[in-house]
Amino acid sequence: MRLFALATLLFALGCTPDQPVALANLTGADALAGADLAVSPGADGQADLPSVIDVQDAADLQTDAWTDVVVDVPPDVAPDIPVNPCINKPCDDANPCTTDTCAAGQCLHAPVVDGIPCSDNNACTQPDFCNQGTCAGSLACDTHATCAPSSGCTCALGWFGSGWACQPWLSGISLNGTPLVGFADNVFAYAVQGSISVQTVTVMVDAPADVSLTVNGQALVSGVASAPVALNLGKNLLTIVATGPGGQATYTITVTRELGEQDAYVKASNTNTGDHFGSPMAISGDTLVVSAAYESSNATGINGNQADNSMLQSGAVYVFIRSGGVWSQQAYLKASNPGWQDYFGYSVAISGDTIVVGARFESSNATGINGDQTNDKAKMSGAAYVFVRSGTIWSQQAYLKASNTDKDDQFGWSVAISGDTVVVGAVGESSKASGVNGDQADNSLTLSGAAYVFVRTGSTWTQQSYLKASNPDASIAFGASVAISGSTIVVATPNEDSGATGVNGNQADTSMPGAGAAYVFVRVGATWSQQAYLKASNPDSGDGFGWAVALSDDTLVISSMLNGCSGKCGEASNATGVNGNQADNSMPGAGAAYVFVRAGTTWSQQAYLKASNTDASDSFGVSVAIAGDIIAIGAPWESSKATGINGNQADNSTPSAGAAYVFMRSGSSWSQTANLKASNTDADDGFGHSVAVSNDAVVVGATFWSNTSAKGGESSNATGINGNQADNSMPGAGAVYVFR
Repeated sequence: MRLFALATLLFALGCTPDQPVALANLTGADALAGADLAVSPGADGQADLPSVIDVQDAADLQTDAWTDVVVDVPPDVAPDIPVNPCINKPCDDANPCTTDTCAAGQCLHAPVVDGIPCSDNNACTQPDFCNQGTCAGSLACDTHATCAPSSGCTCALGWFGSGWACQPWLSGISLNGTPLVGFADNVFAYAVQGSISVQTVTVMVDAPADVSLTVNGQALVSGVASAPVALNLGKNLLTIVATGPGGQATYTITVTRELGEQDAYVKASNTNTGDHFGSPMAISGDTLVVSAAYESSNATGINGNQADNSMLQSGAVYVFIRSGGVWSQQAYLKASNPGWQDYFGYSVAISGDTIVVGARFESSNATGINGDQTNDKAKMSGAAYVFVRSGTIWSQQAYLKASNTDKDDQFGWSVAISGDTVVVGAVGESSKASGVNGDQADNSLTLSGAAYVFVRTGSTWTQQSYLKASNPDASIAFGASVAISGSTIVVATPNEDSGATGVNGNQADTSMPGAGAAYVFVRVGATWSQQAYLKASNPDSGDGFGWAVALSDDTLVISSMLNGCSGKCGEASNATGVNGNQADNSMPGAGAAYVFVRAGTTWSQQAYLKASNTDASDSFGVSVAIAGDIIAIGAPWESSKATGINGNQADNSTPSAGAAYVFMRSGSSWSQTANLKASNTDADDGFGHSVAVSNDAVVVGATFWSNTSAKGGESSNATGINGNQADNSMPGAGAVYVFR
């Protein structure tokens, strides 16, 4: 009977015979009286219990020590035994802060003791403790943090720390002692509004003690101004890096610097009447090269005797350097074969520690590199000289001649250099060849002009290429101006006659005599080819587009101004500033400049530049220079009596005093930022006859010169740096002005 009763009970419990059942789940123990219940093997904590429990009465089933015992109920239990209502009833509420029980079929959840550690499954609330049956964190994220429950608190941009206590990377930035406008802890890129004219800036940053700082790579102490940081002209980027326990943050500040003052007034060490010191010039970093093509000493080589003026207009070149903000003359250069009216210094260029000088009337019949300099058998054939610096010492490295030297070719009329590549223009060369490396022997196209490319390997120079216009013609003077940047060369011919406009137009139309053109050549490996044929957007006869060119990477500036015609020729619109009306030709000889840019292999015109005070015969564009986003343009016949930077342009009471104009680019937009005048403005000084630009300075020469006259040009008898500007006893001596 007992076996039958247990079997019936198991059936009522939903169990199969001999299935384990928790002893506490059995009620109605009277019906089980005398039953023998086997303890399931391996029950935890029950090793001391008998293997068989003899149930005598209900009390045996409620013994505390047996409440968790699992027994094997025999299948002979009576069917009328009632079932415990808590059997198979889940009461776990998944709350670590309650104790879960069942009584009379009801689940009970009693709070555990407050303060017991727990987890609320939210990593942002740490640490977690039980409180009145609820698990909750006692500390939330910092107000400058965001929460991800699965991973925790993360400090917001501009802040670092645990996420429960965030600190700002920086709490303030000051430039030259002035707090940075618009500073915010979550802003990482700033642009100083407007432009500044100072040459350096100090940076002070406020940051937590455990954050290390640098500005442009130099260590910075929180709350202490940095050492002065040099600013180039145009845009400068200040980069502040903050490194702390939470990682690293980078802040950038864009500062635009404009010209602020005249930095130096430079004269030759042997100033003399009619030497025309200051035209042309070139600058590279802290080295300034100034020519005086009419200087007359008979010295040769480096630092020779400057006092003997027995070699009329042989020409000279002066090298100046800046150290600690102070300029001084470093060298006095002469040709290795100076000659009467050779005009050594008619053209000059510099790249790093290498200078190239043109002498357009040098007359030897040598060809190629380092030939015989001693004869004058090819009058005015021209030559170019390469000088190099080692430490502070200059020496002549090479003597360059055309591969087809001929009289009157004027090889050296123009020169340019970039690294180990030199280009030399010869406006009088007369072959009818076209393009690259054509036939040099046929001189049937008089004054068509040519350009020659030389390259250096080690210290040895060789000619790499011979360039001609793609549409050569007589008297177009291809090579009148040249420029180079890397593997791109520009050669211009201000007398070219086509009526084409823009880029790669029709070269065959010769309806506009003297309109002018420019040709872009590029090198791949050692091979040059023409990439573009450029014309003004408003070509006209006599405009002289290509009189001056300058190139910086993918930006090219070309002027439209013919010199030597008293300002009566050249582009003639009355527009002012940038991208004005090109159609009105009511200002003869006013002059203009055009900016072209390259994207990939495609050139396009980006801007049309005019003076802010356009006037007839000002000759805006006689000289141009470019460095990055800065362009300088000279107008030597401008006539205002202003001095310095951005003076009164309206008073034209000082004829041909001259001016220079500085333009800067922001994005793709150009604007005039400065109108430059000499500190000793005077009539006929020709300030702006030459210009040069570096990343840090704009240099302007004040001189007029021609083959027949020494008149015109700045006239003081000062020598060296910052001498007396007031004495005008040396007409046409010339001067140079450095602006920073």
